[in-house]
Amino acid sequence: FYDHDIEVIGNIHDNSELLRSEEE
Repeated sequence: FYDHDIEVIGNIHDNSELLRSEEE
Protein backbone atom coordinates (compact mmCIF):
# COMPACT_ATOMS: atom_id res chain seq x y z
CA PHE A 1 0.00 0.00 0.00
CA TYR A 2 1.30 3.41 -0.95
CA ASP A 3 0.10 6.60 0.72
CA HIS A 4 -1.23 7.71 -2.68
CA ASP A 5 -3.39 4.57 -2.95
CA ILE A 6 -4.80 5.18 0.54
CA GLU A 7 -5.66 8.77 -0.45
CA VAL A 8 -7.42 7.58 -3.62
CA ILE A 9 -9.48 5.03 -1.68
CA GLY A 10 -10.38 7.74 0.84
CA ASN A 11 -11.49 10.06 -1.96
CA ILE A 12 -13.67 7.33 -3.50
CA HIS A 13 -15.29 6.74 -0.09
CA ASP A 14 -15.90 10.48 0.37
CA ASN A 15 -17.41 10.75 -3.12
CA SER A 16 -19.74 7.82 -2.39
CA GLU A 17 -20.96 9.55 0.78
CA LEU A 18 -21.59 12.76 -1.16
CA LEU A 19 -23.61 10.89 -3.78
CA ARG A 20 -25.73 9.27 -1.07
CA SER A 21 -26.46 12.67 0.47
CA GLU A 22 -27.63 14.03 -2.89
CA GLU A 23 -29.94 11.04 -3.45
CA GLU A 24 -31.74 11.50 -0.12
